[in-house]
Amino acid sequence: DTVDRIGLSLAAQVEARPDLAFDTTPGQRVGAILTEAAAAKRDEVLTALEEEDEEFAGDVRKAIFTYGLIAERMHPLDVPKLMRVLSQPDVVTAIAFASAEEDVASSEFLLENMSNRMANNIREEVTERGKVKRADGEIAFSLIVNAMRDLVNNWEIELRSEDGEEDEEVLISPAVSTNTLRVPG
Repeated sequence: DTVDRIGLSLAAQVEARPDLAFDTTPGQRVGAILTEAAAAKRDEVLTALEEEDEEFAGDVRKAIFTYGLIAERMHPLDVPKLMRVLSQPDVVTAIAFASAEEDVASSEFLLENMSNRMANNIREEVTERGKVKRADGEIAFSLIVNAMRDLVNNWEIELRSEDGEEDEEVLISPAVSTNTLRVPG
């Protein structure tokens, strides 16, 4: 009798829970939007968020994925998979545009983990390309990040957690680029 009452109480509580409009948290949704935004606008919004609510800004920052995070989050063995879905001119544009320290690190990471022949060709093209306009560079960054997101959504590549956890495999979730555990099998 007691077990039945507990079961009925639990069932009533489950039924009383409101339906959620979104499967993700507000920080994850804002992070997904800012991932697509231009770098200057993203920085401006993050600065304003940090002034208003540091905890929320931290959640948003964890959900953002940019070109500069590739070296930290991508597995070296997954670089060839990414290179197969990108056009070489887009990669050349992104690498030529990279000037911030983390963007340069991501460019070097990509070059070091692709075939030597392709890396040498890209380096030559970057040298020939010269200076890249900001709009073109940000489009190239966006194309690379979106290609990575597509590969993650299709479970073709895995991304390491931002925290650098080594014991458990953490991925960018297919839903909106948030950290979730991938269950093997």
